[in-house]
Amino acid sequence: MSARPTPQLRPRQPEPPPFCPRYSRCSAGLCPVLGGVHAPGDAICLYLKEAVKPAARLRLTHLLREDVAEVVLRHGGAQLIHGLQSGRLHR
Repeated sequence: MSARPTPQLRPRQPEPPPFCPRYSRCSAGLCPVLGGVHAPGDAICLYLKEAVKPAARLRLTHLLREDVAEVVLRHGGAQLIHGLQSGRLHR
């Protein structure tokens, strides 16, 4: 009787954080929740861009958990505006 081969376990892929539906495919250098650094030419977080538009609160609370939307609105919008005013970010 031959022994059964031992099944190979595939490494478990890390679960994306529940705070952002785009986390696994986002290439932004600066996340309003996780932090990071924005370098010239980096992509900008979709939600940071939404944070400076009219009716941002309504849009973001529809797209994100309420607590995450608050972080983006409170900190993210200010970071984006500062970057635009300082010339580090361009429209």
